[in-house]
Amino acid sequence: MSSDFSSSHSSPALGIALIGAGVVGGGVLDILKQQQHLLQQRCGHILNITAVVKRDLTLDERLTPYRDLLSNDWRSAVANPQTDIVVELIGGCTTAAECIRAALAAGKPVVTANKALLAETSNTADDILAYAATQSLPIAHEAAIAGCIPVVKTLRESLAGDSVQAMYGVINGTCNYILTAMEAEQSTFAAALEKAQALGYAEAAPAFDIDGVDTAHKLLLMTRIAFGCHVCMADIPLIGIRDLDYCDIVYARQFNYRIKLLAVAKRVANGTANGPVELRVRPAMVPAAHIMASLEGALNAVTIHSQFSGETLYSGAGAGAHPTATAVVADIVDIARRYKDKRYQSNNGGDSIADNSLTLQQHFSTPFYLRVRVLDKPGVIADIAQILAKQNISIEAINQEAIAVDTVDLIILLHESEDAKVEASIAAIMQLAAVTQPVVALPIERLN
Repeated sequence: MSSDFSSSHSSPALGIALIGAGVVGGGVLDILKQQQHLLQQRCGHILNITAVVKRDLTLDERLTPYRDLLSNDWRSAVANPQTDIVVELIGGCTTAAECIRAALAAGKPVVTANKALLAETSNTADDILAYAATQSLPIAHEAAIAGCIPVVKTLRESLAGDSVQAMYGVINGTCNYILTAMEAEQSTFAAALEKAQALGYAEAAPAFDIDGVDTAHKLLLMTRIAFGCHVCMADIPLIGIRDLDYCDIVYARQFNYRIKLLAVAKRVANGTANGPVELRVRPAMVPAAHIMASLEGALNAVTIHSQFSGETLYSGAGAGAHPTATAVVADIVDIARRYKDKRYQSNNGGDSIADNSLTLQQHFSTPFYLRVRVLDKPGVIADIAQILAKQNISIEAINQEAIAVDTVDLIILLHESEDAKVEASIAAIMQLAAVTQPVVALPIERLN
């Protein structure tokens, strides 16, 4: 049995098994139902739900129309002869990997939003992608990177004739919400996180987001597509936002910057066409005049610099039921357009990863912001300057802000410096008796 959304039978039907009916899965059902005629016009097929798989079989208002299709047996849903496309939205790695493999073995294309599976478990992901290539089947994953922002399609299609030089992304809505809430409400990180959790922007266990892991997953997927190279999570240095203080946001504003958790993939110019690529995820100062600095709340944005197109920027909701579901449905439509006589027509061998000679740059150079909280004593600035000088790091500017009767923040802007030399300087600065807190260091990204 299937749920037919259209009274018209002029178009061939395609069956969709929805494996996972949570927030995003529910959004997919909404869009497929409300946009049924438009989707049929755009892909040339009637899109029918053949199965809805959910661990908890409790019905809610959204699932009631599919009560006869509801089960907790994904294997039967995938094996159903009426199922042509499998949409995996259960998350996690183990069961999701089994589900995707089973779909590919049955000759059925897959749509997923599972960035953890495709990024974190690299060996599993490589095996699955390689298997998909042998089957000439896609694992479409637009929704895994930035919600409704079409990053995958942009990199694969719109910029297919161009050479990507750099990508910068604010691609975690939870972190962006926390940072903008800290600024707007003059609050601590802890208070902003608590509010984000109360509003549903942050999970009860938020480490995955605030420590940068989610952002690194997305950057990994973008890098594989943009540069055609094999990247693992261990290749991406990452620092989250939990150690930031409201005062850092204030100081950034004084220098016409805003702080964002930034994902960076940047080709290093070294005189060759395929120079090494820098990868990193960490809080960074971005120019306040740049459109990426203006992102508020849970909005996401990705800016791509390419050889012939220059800078292009893509912004929108990076999470939520309907924004993410639109990306899932877009992948379904893209696959449906390539269906003929119940067979997926592919000329590109699926979503294989092409290893090449591209190398990863272990260190990077940018200007830096340092915040050093010290006891207000003579000679402290001279001591810090001397430590920086030993690493051949020059100072652009120093501000001093009183914190208490005998304590000040030294806000130091450095000229372009290598991150390893900055880290070595910080280690030495922390040995000074006058330093009262860990030093905060943020790269200043020009986004060009």
